[in-house]
Amino acid sequence: MATSIHHAILTQVQVDVRALDLVGLNDEDIQLCAIPLPEAKYFKRYPAITISPFGAEIINPKAGTAASDDIGYPVQIALIDSAEQDQQTDLELWLEWREDTVDKFIKNRWAAVSELVQVYEIDVEPGIIIDPAAWLQRNLMVSPFGLRVWYRKQRRI
Repeated sequence: MATSIHHAILTQVQVDVRALDLVGLNDEDIQLCAIPLPEAKYFKRYPAITISPFGAEIINPKAGTAASDDIGYPVQIALIDSAEQDQQTDLELWLEWREDTVDKFIKNRWAAVSELVQVYEIDVEPGIIIDPAAWLQRNLMVSPFGLRVWYRKQRRI
């Protein structure tokens, strides 16, 4: 049985994003992936959302206890759509997706992700609202932001 804390966190983020029922997105459009590449094989169509373990963990040396460590696990959420659409109409929708998704995680505390994972805080780490390189070079609207999900892990002795 897999016991990855980070994977359990990613899965809970996926559940929470799917529960938002964002206009124009279905559950299969919201996928976990190893790296957040918009052109990845994960998607048959756009719009889509990737959830990935992008970045590095942070171990806070000034927090925790004598028997535990506080670890901040990184999660990147990337909202993706084709840029070949009506910017006037779709801009409002894209911004609404981002605002709803960010709002879901601002100071959100999960009681428990699973028996394995007890999260005590989630920090939103803003990213660029619309990535101009993705727009100009790949013809995609990509709107990424990060989460830092804090977990108190018991030390293995």
